[in-house]
Amino acid sequence: MDHYDLGRLTDFDFEVLCKDILQESLSIPFEIFTPGPDGGVDLRHFLNKENKIIAQCKHWLKSTNSTLVSKLKKEELPKVKSLNPDRYILITTCSLTPDSKDKILEAFDPYIKNPADIIGLSEIVSFLGERKDIVRRHLRLWLSSASVLQSLISKGIFLRSSFLREEIEEATLTYVDNPSLRRAQDLLQEKNVCIISGLPGVGKTTLSHILSIQAMQEGYEVIEISENINEVYDAWDEEAPQLYLYDDFLGQTSIYEKLGKNEDSRILKTLSRVSRAHNKKFVLTTRDYILEQAKLRYEPVARFDFNPWKSLVNLDDYTPSIRAKILYNHVYFSSLDSDGKRQFAEKHYYQGIIGHRGFNPRLVTTAIDLFGQTALESNVTPAQFVLENLENPMRLWDHIVTEQIDEESVHLLEVMLIIQPCPLSLLKDAFFRYRSVLEIPSQSGDFRRSIQVLENSMVDISQSRGRESTVSYHNPSIRDYMEGRVREECRVLRNLVKSASTLREYASVRALVESSKSESIQSDEDLKSSFTERLDHFSNPDVSRESGYTAMILAERIKLSNIFDDPAMLELSFTLLDSGEYIGGWDDPESLVELTNSVFKSKSGAMKSYVEKVTLDATKFITDEMGDWDNATYAESMLQQIVAPIPQEVEEYVEASIVELIDNAFMEAESGEYDHSLGEMLEYVRQNGIDTYNSAAAQEMVDRANEEKVGIFSSSGFDGLARGSEAAQIKHIFSTLKDI
Repeated sequence: MDHYDLGRLTDFDFEVLCKDILQESLSIPFEIFTPGPDGGVDLRHFLNKENKIIAQCKHWLKSTNSTLVSKLKKEELPKVKSLNPDRYILITTCSLTPDSKDKILEAFDPYIKNPADIIGLSEIVSFLGERKDIVRRHLRLWLSSASVLQSLISKGIFLRSSFLREEIEEATLTYVDNPSLRRAQDLLQEKNVCIISGLPGVGKTTLSHILSIQAMQEGYEVIEISENINEVYDAWDEEAPQLYLYDDFLGQTSIYEKLGKNEDSRILKTLSRVSRAHNKKFVLTTRDYILEQAKLRYEPVARFDFNPWKSLVNLDDYTPSIRAKILYNHVYFSSLDSDGKRQFAEKHYYQGIIGHRGFNPRLVTTAIDLFGQTALESNVTPAQFVLENLENPMRLWDHIVTEQIDEESVHLLEVMLIIQPCPLSLLKDAFFRYRSVLEIPSQSGDFRRSIQVLENSMVDISQSRGRESTVSYHNPSIRDYMEGRVREECRVLRNLVKSASTLREYASVRALVESSKSESIQSDEDLKSSFTERLDHFSNPDVSRESGYTAMILAERIKLSNIFDDPAMLELSFTLLDSGEYIGGWDDPESLVELTNSVFKSKSGAMKSYVEKVTLDATKFITDEMGDWDNATYAESMLQQIVAPIPQEVEEYVEASIVELIDNAFMEAESGEYDHSLGEMLEYVRQNGIDTYNSAAAQEMVDRANEEKVGIFSSSGFDGLARGSEAAQIKHIFSTLKDI
């Protein structure tokens, strides 16, 4: 017999399950009855005044038989006598002995007609073992099944990332079905690709985890992509059904933190490949505004039509009923004590939270979790704390940073702004550099203690097999808070830029200053000096390995001259541009793209005169190596990121080179020699409408290679509630917290 962990069900979940069991076993409809002044009714079948069946659902999993019998006689029997039903049915998660059943039957005579109307844990499990369709309606129940867990583990589905496994299991405890799930399910079923977009904190990641669970149910292996799109190809198995899960695939808070070399084009190619595969699926998440940033920055992304694959998670999907269940589930499974949970059953609290204009699932979750994990003000109750943080979301993190954690931990959160996500060892080095700039003596244990303080509340440490642990903010709202806090603090910005060990870290601090709305920040002479001195350090070949990145350093000088309106810095930039020494060294095409765009966007009129020269130099360098497919498409993607006008002869040269490569590859395919990129070439032809050599043999070969190479959880909950207003239904949900 299969085993199910009914402890994963809330009291309200258990009522819905009982309704399903009774309806299936008795073939009559039941309604979940909103409690009135009589009490004592959970489920009711009401045919007429002379034919009334009442059922009570007692989710008392840990109760002893003697306690159960005693409470039933003392508390429930008087209610049953008052209601005087024609038939009374008791369903409980308590494991009942024959003696206990006899005592209950005797006490509730004549309302309980026979022992079969006393349903205990063993009867529930036995029934569920025969009715798998009911189990699948209840997500938390399905995942707790011993046979399901064993089958997933035996297939290796959970073995790639223990961190992902924990996140998915946590998601099943609190997830609430809503219209976004069905939209995403349909999209994934039809297109094999689903890009989940939406505002921060609305439930994009949670939805991706639910889709992953359903794919597991269908036999798919779920593979988490954490760094770049190459991980898809590393894990690709032509024979195995696989779902790739890529959370925040364009970055958590900005497009600039995420995409590496040619990553934009490779992502789009991978999406197209998965969409054509018969046994592959791809689920990605991103914030709406980051996707729009990507369209502005990357021409392939701008031209690509994401709409057929895009599923929006919108707060409009969260009706008051859905919001109520989200709040209820998080309270029920939280670490709050019973008094704290019962407070949410008070009408003015739950109505205030689910009706708040700033309602956001992540804010609700984070506030409840932090109240349970940390020692907050003794004069604030959990429900009050949630309401206050909906009113002022940044207050949640501000209270912790300013009142609860030590100085070392604050420094760690600050330095993470310019380096995370990153390996643990790199963060440790950055932490000690930052503390050194602050002239604070540090010991080896300081970093470890700070990590211990922040882990699971403000930072996450994820581990993957064969790789060093990676540290990141616990969720994007923490980074949002830290960015808002730091970008207005000259002292912190100065110290961060002084501690930057790479140009990438330096550029992260510069981006914070650029985004500041404070005029005092961009007019601060000490801050300008700190930036200038650090950039001079990177320019000096005697002291910095970064000195070879001439174009990137020059691009940063131009950006600084814009921020601080510095004529001296601008003059130095003119001198370097006149010398032409920005071509060469260790710079790659991406550095030259940054330089070209910096010159084009400069506020200086004199700088505009260099646009044509720099653009021509950059495009010649980028298109110098066009002899193979990877280099040619990479060069094209780099040119598409340049905002300045590209010389027509360069564009024609690139297009001609790509067409020639495709022609040659198709001709070779006819003779049996297949280029490894032939499939990508064919996709390129389709997307760009190029009228080039396209042999039937090559087409058939690609199609043949592609050929070589659902169960749905139905909604449960409010459908079975008795007729009445939505407010009454919500009241019933929270009333179950009173008995916790």
